[in-house]
Amino acid sequence: MKHYTMKHFTSLSSRLSVLLALSLPLISCSDNTDEVTVENGVTVDDVTYALVPVVETDDDGNKTVTGYNHTLTARYFTHDDSFATPTSAGFVYTTNPDKLPTIQDNVYEGKVYNEEVTTYTLQTIRTEVGHFITADMPQEVLEKYGVIYVRAYYTAFGKTTYYSPKALTLGSEATLPAELKNYTAPQYPDIYTAYSAWRYRGRWNLANVHDPSVMLADDGYYYMYQTDASFGNVHNGHGHFFCRRSKDLVNWEFLGATMQTCPDWVLPKVNEMRAEAGADPIASLTDGNYGYWAPTARNLGNGTYRMYYSIVIPGYMSRGSLVGFGERGVIGVMETTNPADPNSWVDKGYVISSPTHNGKNWASQDYTHAYWTYNCIDPSYIITPEGQHWLIYGSWHSGIAEIQINPETGMPLKELGSSTCTSLTQLENNGYGKRIYSRVAGSLTATGWQRWQGSEGPEIIYNPETGYYYLFMAYDELAYKYNTRVLRSKSITGPFLDITGADRTANPGVAYPIVTHPYKWYYSSNTWVGISHVAVFDDGKNNWYLACQGRLEASDANLNANMLCHLRRILWTEDGWPIVVPERYGAVPQVPITADEIAGMYDFIDISYTNGKSDAAGQDIACQGVPTRLLADGTVKGDAYNGQKWSFDEAKSQLTIGTQKFIVTREVDYDSDTRNPTIVFCAYSSNGQHTYWGKRKF
Repeated sequence: MKHYTMKHFTSLSSRLSVLLALSLPLISCSDNTDEVTVENGVTVDDVTYALVPVVETDDDGNKTVTGYNHTLTARYFTHDDSFATPTSAGFVYTTNPDKLPTIQDNVYEGKVYNEEVTTYTLQTIRTEVGHFITADMPQEVLEKYGVIYVRAYYTAFGKTTYYSPKALTLGSEATLPAELKNYTAPQYPDIYTAYSAWRYRGRWNLANVHDPSVMLADDGYYYMYQTDASFGNVHNGHGHFFCRRSKDLVNWEFLGATMQTCPDWVLPKVNEMRAEAGADPIASLTDGNYGYWAPTARNLGNGTYRMYYSIVIPGYMSRGSLVGFGERGVIGVMETTNPADPNSWVDKGYVISSPTHNGKNWASQDYTHAYWTYNCIDPSYIITPEGQHWLIYGSWHSGIAEIQINPETGMPLKELGSSTCTSLTQLENNGYGKRIYSRVAGSLTATGWQRWQGSEGPEIIYNPETGYYYLFMAYDELAYKYNTRVLRSKSITGPFLDITGADRTANPGVAYPIVTHPYKWYYSSNTWVGISHVAVFDDGKNNWYLACQGRLEASDANLNANMLCHLRRILWTEDGWPIVVPERYGAVPQVPITADEIAGMYDFIDISYTNGKSDAAGQDIACQGVPTRLLADGTVKGDAYNGQKWSFDEAKSQLTIGTQKFIVTREVDYDSDTRNPTIVFCAYSSNGQHTYWGKRKF
């Protein structure tokens, strides 16, 4: 590349969200130099724009975006060698939308350079030397004026000036359709530690959320319930299974606890089951000794609302020492007819507990193998189109099981027998359900179930548009590695298949696709980890959403306990698989996207899974974004899909890069200093083992 350097303005390093709009034809104007046509020796193409990051690398190889260059480029053609080197070239701008800018307005001289350009036609591929003008626009101009109108210019022999025919509209509002210009993005911060205290709970919005469950009530509110967890454990002493509500899924009102103290039935029921297993009774436990985890709430459609909840018993079966296996979980149920009043929930009692097929051999179980066949926590609840009620439960070491529920009572349809069984057949006959998923094949061993499966938090839904039941699950430990998978079945009882076609009910194993996963956008300082244990729900109009916890990776472990709800829209692939929007939900008006909006600089993440990475370094676990530019000429330049062709189908809102097709939609750029609406896209790879996210930055 050969440069003819003239005055070259360098942009400042602080961030500015500036977007490229359509190049709009404006009325012509003149100045003291001649404006000439194509035949007169020089043609200047329209201006293109890119916001290019300035990246600094420290001694450890960590990259930080310190600012951006606001780079303007225009190609020019000379029809006479005597015009090859200009006297002056660069860009002119005005703030008047009714006037084409000239050198009598504002001028930024640039530099010219030559670069090989490849042109593709149906018959030929031609490579030639292209001539270009480029300059960096100082960002204070855009901050001062908001919107400017820019053309490229080329002055030959010091007297004749040639211009690009159209003016480029450049500025923070330039690309926004009219319906988006008055849009205000959510402004609650990602790091909420400054107002995490209980006295600030009215300001929490989506802060201090873990293992959410969301239901739409008849009063038009979405109600969210959750595990007892908060930054600094500020919830302690204020009840259990906290509730908040929202009408727009953006602004959430904290209501309070739905349960004040542990139900009276819990300890007597646990001691009854301990006696069956040959273990001594537990003398006493206080309210704060128990774990209150992962409720699931549903609107029954008859004016009643039902919530299943998990209570985890502390300690070990031996009680006096760390011998044998840990205690069990139990699931209970409560109901209300008025979810707006968190104190209105009425407890209905015991539903089910962790069963075992190992008899009374709890003392011989080591920690790597589970005494309990199913870990009785993390309930999910569904009403089928035929009116059947089913409870799905299970966590971590056991796989996922399901039982049918009596619609009237909320209790198991089959009366439960003893939870201390000596075979899987007896366990199923006693009403504790049948396994529908296990991550590890051959997990049943002579000493119990293999503990380290790392799948939990099931969520079951039915989509009438596709005719499938979808089983979502969380994988791996919750602080860093947490990621989400999904299976589907035509029947509530399975078999549940993954996107590769593998039957994971009959053949346990790793499930694909990956729905959520730790990630870091290239243009953001945030690294999000621990993104799973999902609630999946719809608005009654087949618009689907996913909510789960998200944590920030940090060397300070306390910041990793900064638990914020990530709520995203779910889109559906052409073959009926759910895929989440890459950015969190901000109620952005879904104005149809036009092809003219697609070209620009994107952040692209290839989400793939590798187990065994360090828990202590979320940066290692998170899938990293890379800069990728979709050029106006229909080609791609960058770290992903470099050199491939792209196209956009407006009718389908579908982007194609090479052979890969992406769903395109609008969402908020949450992970940015300035939150604005943007364009995002997503897809699954052809083999289903990669998930692709893209987000337009500039």
